[in-house]
Amino acid sequence: MTASLGDKTVSKNIVIDVIELKNGEDGKSPTVTAERGTNEVDGTTITGTWVTVTPAGGGTPSRTFIPDGKNGENGRDGANGQTISVVTSKDGDTTTIKFYVDSNGNGEQDGDEPIIRTAVIKDGQKGADGQAGANGADGKSPTVTTERGTNTVDGKEVNGTWLVVTPADGGTPTRTFVADGAKGEKGDKGENGADGKSPTVTTERGTNTVDGKEVNGTWVIVTPADGGTPTRTFVADGAKGEKKETREKMEPTVNLQP
Repeated sequence: MTASLGDKTVSKNIVIDVIELKNGEDGKSPTVTAERGTNEVDGTTITGTWVTVTPAGGGTPSRTFIPDGKNGENGRDGANGQTISVVTSKDGDTTTIKFYVDSNGNGEQDGDEPIIRTAVIKDGQKGADGQAGANGADGKSPTVTTERGTNTVDGKEVNGTWLVVTPADGGTPTRTFVADGAKGEKGDKGENGADGKSPTVTTERGTNTVDGKEVNGTWVIVTPADGGTPTRTFVADGAKGEKKETREKMEPTVNLQP
């Protein structure tokens, strides 16, 4: 190597060694653990945490003690809490919910209790109609019968009526006894009845279909005394008698019983 300064020149032989650099190995992290414990510090046993660092290559672990910090000062009392209540109102399809400070805890908003928040909720849209339900099964009525009988009531055998109800499905019938009422006192004598009125009875000859054949006979017509609808009863002629020398015309005889 040569260096020049003005008219002077200095030469120096320099030897440079060339070293080939290679990639280093991947680093390995130590294992760090912590455990609670105690230690002597300034002659006093105090609690804290031991931090143990174990080298990745398995060397000797190192242990460092970290004492617990001192207790902090007591905090200041918090402000008194406030009771929040709600009141709701409905106007058409809108519900308003108001949150207020219930200072006296009576559950009602007084004039000096401020509203802190208001929420307005609109009703949701009407849902679609549901599907029609299936037809119910036909109702079945029980069978109810009555029968006269006796039963013991207050230690005495009394007459009455058994009411028997048999379920429609054929289950066990229930029987309820209804005792006869006590005999009532004799009533006052009734007034004389009005004069009876007899119906009007007339007859007329005619025909009627009997067993698919048209036969002769007599219609008996009974008209009620009060002018109601008459009833008509057909009496067919009797069978033809044996032939005689003299024949008389026979008319049916009708006997009316009162």
